[in-house]
Amino acid sequence: MQNIQVDPAILYVQKLNYFMFLSTLALLGFGVMLWRFGLMIGLWMLIFSLALSYLAMMRKKNFTPPQKRLAARRMARDISQDTSPLSVSRFASQLYYYFHEPALAISLLEKFLPTHDPLLCTTLCDILIKEGTSCAGSSVAIGIFTDAISII
Repeated sequence: MQNIQVDPAILYVQKLNYFMFLSTLALLGFGVMLWRFGLMIGLWMLIFSLALSYLAMMRKKNFTPPQKRLAARRMARDISQDTSPLSVSRFASQLYYYFHEPALAISLLEKFLPTHDPLLCTTLCDILIKEGTSCAGSSVAIGIFTDAISII
């Protein structure tokens, strides 16, 4: 298996998703035990299986990402059908974190920057800060500031 460097926030979400999957199985087991053996055995089974799910989540370190070709095809289809700020921001984040293409992600976000959408500005600032570039004094910071003032 390839060793891909994953952002801690993405790893956290993957672990949380894994825990929720195991918790769903625990709830199904609780339902069966409750139906078959009664409340006390069902509750003990639920507590035990949730604890096991938590330990499994904490010990899991590697998650297999989808194939890059499949992910790129899905991303291209999504961005061609929907150019909302959420879609553009998600596309740029995937370019940065998954494909390790910071220049493409930054240029994509800068292309949509005249909309002054807070999500796009925040995503661009996040990428610029992680790249070691300050976004203070740029049009990004001005866009975020004016959007924050208009909300208040």
